[in-house]
Amino acid sequence: MSKQKSSDWIPLAISLGCSIPLALVILIFLGLAFYGPEGGVRFANNMEDYALEYIEDQNLLQTGEQIVAYYDVTIRLNGSEAAILTDSRLIYHVSGRNTIINLADINTIDVSEDEFFGHTIQVTSTDGDTIVIEIMIEGDLFINALRSQVDAIQGNGAQVPVYRPPLKGDRISSPTNHG
Repeated sequence: MSKQKSSDWIPLAISLGCSIPLALVILIFLGLAFYGPEGGVRFANNMEDYALEYIEDQNLLQTGEQIVAYYDVTIRLNGSEAAILTDSRLIYHVSGRNTIINLADINTIDVSEDEFFGHTIQVTSTDGDTIVIEIMIEGDLFINALRSQVDAIQGNGAQVPVYRPPLKGDRISSPTNHG
């Protein structure tokens, strides 16, 4: 029988010592990703409980004000940085500080899109105040809701149509050629 040296076990011990903690970190991250709150743009009907509690704790809404759309910018989804569209205001909340523009005072909404970084929305008031919102996922939903609310408040005609997929039973007509 050959006698094995103790130095032969060192590479195995090092690889196990590194790979086991790495595997645990990956499992924890995946667990949080699949079982934690969902990111993306949220609406009044699908707000996460943590966001509603944070908004209430921070007194971000005025009496009677309703949430239209919400986007949590943070990776941890803790509400400490969020864009909140209500029925009367646009609020950008960062660590206890708020930048607020009344929807009636919005002068311009400029949007740019990058395939890697999502949408950048720059909202400017008639007074020159500006809010910049960067939304990585589902930015078009927030943009449509913002434009629709501003049009409704400012009376600029019909609300901007927001896409909804056809529901069961909807009649879908095919385009016809009138030429």
